[in-house]
Amino acid sequence: MEEALRAACEPLLGPHETWEMDYHLDGWGSLGSRHQMPATVRDAVCQAWPMPETVAATWAGYEATDRLTRERYTVDGYHEPHLFTEARQQIVAEILNTLPARSLHDMRARGAWLSHWADGEAEQSRDDHRAAVATLRADIERMGQRLRERDETPSYSSNPSQTGPFHSVQARRPTRAERHAAIRALLAQGHGDREIARRLGISPTTVGAVRRSA
Repeated sequence: MEEALRAACEPLLGPHETWEMDYHLDGWGSLGSRHQMPATVRDAVCQAWPMPETVAATWAGYEATDRLTRERYTVDGYHEPHLFTEARQQIVAEILNTLPARSLHDMRARGAWLSHWADGEAEQSRDDHRAAVATLRADIERMGQRLRERDETPSYSSNPSQTGPFHSVQARRPTRAERHAAIRALLAQGHGDREIARRLGISPTTVGAVRRSA
């Protein structure tokens, strides 16, 4: 990845500048923030190596680069990462602040990133704070909506004791035979029509019709 970043950013070096000296990338230097980064630098970095598509992959990439930088500094106390590496890390941090979580793995990665940030290992602006909080709130709302939809979907299990909102993970609609079998099983346990209807998410009339036909 570093070689690809170097090659993509080399045209952005200033006149007579080389990688071995104090250099800039299209005027952007080591003290520049992400918000000051020229579009040319951002485009070169993003096109040089594919950006990760999930929060978990983004955090894994950020962590790997951060670990490599620390290891190099341990060997050479004067080591400073190249600007193309710093630019990618800053863009990756932006992704960690704004990319929606798609899974529990992503949520855990976001938590690890926020802990890293809270420990003072990453510098962020107030705008970064706001973006991260807004993204986290949206993640929680999205997860809550999925849980609500799951709990509102009736489940038809072959084991009547497992019916109810906490087992509503079956996506397909039950067949008429499955529905009637579940009703008969609950009737045999002594449950009333309304209780069975509530458990299975169906009409008490349907339960009554099955009971009378038994």
